[in-house]
Amino acid sequence: MTQPVIIPSTQLKVSIPVSNLNLNPKEMTKSKFPPICCAAFHDLRTLYKADKYSIIKRAPKLTSKACWPSHLERQNVGLALKIFHESTAVGLSSFYKENTND
Repeated sequence: MTQPVIIPSTQLKVSIPVSNLNLNPKEMTKSKFPPICCAAFHDLRTLYKADKYSIIKRAPKLTSKACWPSHLERQNVGLALKIFHESTAVGLSSFYKENTND
């Protein structure tokens, strides 16, 4: 089974062309793309607080400035890259797998 892809979301809206989607219900189970999940800044902040004092970090690129940016820092590409880094998505995935009872 493929792992879901976690994409941090803000007020940003992403549009996907309908022609690229697999809309046949029989083929949806055979899709080569993993399911997509969304995460809000609240989720990133929860992960950061949990990792703040631990020795081994789930999301090593995540910093307090990336989680709580000021108005000017929201335009900083470096901070945005820390949020959208692959290690942050993997950290969110493992954090919520450990903390949910599914």
